[in-house]
Amino acid sequence: MKKILLSFALAFCAFAVSAHETFTVQHQPEGVECKTYTYIIKGPDTLKLDFFRAIGDTQKRPTIILSFGGGWAGGERSLYASGLAARYVKHGINACAIDYRLSMKDVAQVDSTWFGYYYTRAITRAVEDTYDATMFLIKNSDMLGVDVSKIMLNGGSAGATNSVMAEYMLCNDEPLAISRLPKDFNYAAVIPCAGAVWKIGMTEPKWNKRPCPHLFMHGTKDWVVPFWNQLIPASNFVGAGPSVLKDIFKKNGWPYEAFFVEEADHMMAAAPTFSDGMRMRDQMEHVLDFIDRVVIDKQQLQIEYNEKDYNEPLNFLAQLAKLKKMAEKDKAEEKNAQPKESDLKKAEPKKEPDVYSIAPYGSGKYVTNNVNGGGVKMTIRYDESMKETRPVYVINGADDANTETLVERGFVVVKVNTNEKGLRKVAAYMSKNAGRWNGNGSQVVIAGKDAIAAATNAKCAGVVAFGGNQKTAISIAKPILYIGSTEDKAAWADAEKAKRTFMVYTAKDGKPADTSRCRIIAAFLDRCIANGEVIAVRINEEAL
Repeated sequence: MKKILLSFALAFCAFAVSAHETFTVQHQPEGVECKTYTYIIKGPDTLKLDFFRAIGDTQKRPTIILSFGGGWAGGERSLYASGLAARYVKHGINACAIDYRLSMKDVAQVDSTWFGYYYTRAITRAVEDTYDATMFLIKNSDMLGVDVSKIMLNGGSAGATNSVMAEYMLCNDEPLAISRLPKDFNYAAVIPCAGAVWKIGMTEPKWNKRPCPHLFMHGTKDWVVPFWNQLIPASNFVGAGPSVLKDIFKKNGWPYEAFFVEEADHMMAAAPTFSDGMRMRDQMEHVLDFIDRVVIDKQQLQIEYNEKDYNEPLNFLAQLAKLKKMAEKDKAEEKNAQPKESDLKKAEPKKEPDVYSIAPYGSGKYVTNNVNGGGVKMTIRYDESMKETRPVYVINGADDANTETLVERGFVVVKVNTNEKGLRKVAAYMSKNAGRWNGNGSQVVIAGKDAIAAATNAKCAGVVAFGGNQKTAISIAKPILYIGSTEDKAAWADAEKAKRTFMVYTAKDGKPADTSRCRIIAAFLDRCIANGEVIAVRINEEAL
């Protein structure tokens, strides 16, 4: 084990620098202001933070502290300059990207005997800086618009570990925490993307106080931060990964969410920072949903989310190479472009796209049409300002309480109350006429009553089933989202062997929390239907 983890950390640091050059967007996102403050000076280190909020906003908002990765040897806060921070702000959350001391920067190599010493020092200093940044937000909450009861931590890799450890040390009343934070203060949530508890002593991590809710995001093949346990006996040092941590949370009845991606490596440290089609976009939506549920709505849930991509597991090197290739192509196209002098005179300054942000679905011009299609009465709800066609969601029977949220996300929602035959007629009608309502006729999904029975012969792209026979549901040769009270594990295992595209969501009484159900339906429509991803997802929700 000598030097192996350090080598991984430093290797990732080098990747992070390259990634920063590739991914960072330099312009200021529209509607978002950023101000830089020095939050503390420690010897030669002047530590600053970038505070992002909506222009003109005067309300006190939930605020999230963003901590970058880089093995405590590299990285910088500007990684979040316009993408992740802006996405939080657009969701009503202030974002704060911080510096922290990089104590491994000048450490050339460490053998296993000294590993615990050096990394404990690096983590402790970074946590201390996280506390000081937190205190800056608390002291200046009126000026910055910070709701002190809703301060959260989010980071990737080293930044994820900083976040986990800040809460861990606070819950254990360690002097570092007590000396720097107000009495009775606690964070509202921690969101570690590839983080772990690193500690001296070979025993299992223990929290003396109930921790705040955690969203653990990790790949099962992470080669930098352990998914399980990483023991380094020579320095009496252990790294407890999220698979271990979530089991402790589960046993103690503490709210948590585990977002695990099979075969993914340390690329999950970048989730949800980097943009990579619907997959990364969904991870950001997942984070926002988690915050809405546990911080805003105070829901007490334990959710385990396991995803498998049959075709392209999340791999850091592969993603980096792909994005570099895209950057080189853009550069070559720009170089080869030869604009005419007349065009140059008319040209206006080019505004670079914000590659991180989710493109707006539309401007919110929601319209309701009552239609008789194929002899069936339908109520069609959509955003007429949409510039692109979107999947069509046909819900049969009882109205889903969150269909309006799907409309706001740009989907065309069709409400009907009919039988199996009528549902097939509606699907056929929308496949031909969906364009009238900004829908995509090749992306019609049927849901609700009789959806499983109608799907075999219906002209549809996918199915959302609320209960019903799981083996029959799996036999449908189309992408399916199944929401029920229990999972037929053997049946879905067979579906995975056959590389079927599916999501199965189980919860008490087959009724997941409303916002969670809506987000998963939206993810299914976006990823499996609109984007054509071939994935297997299993989700289990337990209310506390």
